[in-house]
Amino acid sequence: MGVEVSREEAIAKLRESGGGGDKEIATKRKSKSQSSATGSSSKSPQAQAQQQAKKGLMGTPRLSWCRLFWCCSCLAVVVGAIVVTLYVLDESDDDPKTTPAQCGSCHCIVDEYYSDNSTNATEFLETANNQTLNSSSSLSSSCPANAPFTNYSQDFIAALRAQTARNPYPLLDCDPYTDALCQYSPSNTELGPDAVCGLHYDDTVNCSTYQLKSYVNRDTAEAAGAFVTHKGECGACSTTQDLSVYMESLDLTTLGTRCGTKATLGSYKQGVQCFESLGFTSPCADIWTDNARNTAQQCGALCAASDLIDEPANGPAPTCRLSDCLQCDESKSGPIFKQFAGRTRRRSGLLSAIARPCSSLYPIQHQVCPKTTPLL
Repeated sequence: MGVEVSREEAIAKLRESGGGGDKEIATKRKSKSQSSATGSSSKSPQAQAQQQAKKGLMGTPRLSWCRLFWCCSCLAVVVGAIVVTLYVLDESDDDPKTTPAQCGSCHCIVDEYYSDNSTNATEFLETANNQTLNSSSSLSSSCPANAPFTNYSQDFIAALRAQTARNPYPLLDCDPYTDALCQYSPSNTELGPDAVCGLHYDDTVNCSTYQLKSYVNRDTAEAAGAFVTHKGECGACSTTQDLSVYMESLDLTTLGTRCGTKATLGSYKQGVQCFESLGFTSPCADIWTDNARNTAQQCGALCAASDLIDEPANGPAPTCRLSDCLQCDESKSGPIFKQFAGRTRRRSGLLSAIARPCSSLYPIQHQVCPKTTPLL
């Protein structure tokens, strides 16, 4: 007969057997884990060196290229800043010119030569008609017989400076060179290429105060009793006070560069104050400062190169090509300046230290107290 085993004894043996199995499995898992963890440490020194070299080949160049990129970027910024600094510092030492420029024996650049010299004659004609020319006149094929009148006396200039505009354009709260949405309200770009800026004096005895108003063309302005003060719609520099500065300072390019130096190397406020010290109104000084800073940023390298070789403002006749620096300023800063300033030398019919296309000189002889119709 078999040996009988009580129920309690069987259960005890079964538990003892299962527990041992669990312990064995746990022991095997622990042993396997330890073996896996210590596998890499058991490699030979040569194998470990090969593994480290492999990691280095994958990671180190990426870090090096990243560092090289940032180093080159920083170097470019530093070199650019040095170039701009040298340009503005050197330009600020130049003395303003005191005689109008000529192209050969002419007071301006005959348009057929200017357009032939342009990199794109079609672009020149379009720009000229839209921005500077009296579109009712044709481009010149020879030097005009009469040069614009520019010999205004100091008493004449002082009288214009003393007049007050009752509706001057306000200070902009934005930079039109960096903000595409920057605009006057109402806009001053709606009247087309023949637009002019007119003066309406409140009386024709003292002519101490006046109002500005833009018209679609000269005929319309004069029919309304306005005296046309410049080509193009009115803007920040359309006042007679700003006109007096243009009359008094033949070479605003050099003087403007000095103020631009203050704005670029100093502060924006210093630049504005410098232009105001020349006699400009605050709104006009503001747009001049924006213009100067943009030219320094966009054309600093070109202007530094032009200055290093002492490149003149104009080349030889008959084309009298603009220097690379001035051409860059004309292209990069000129259009926005014309739009917001309104008045420029050429639009006011004034000669300067830089020879310009004949048709860009708007025909006008200024008066201190012209007969106009007051605006209600």
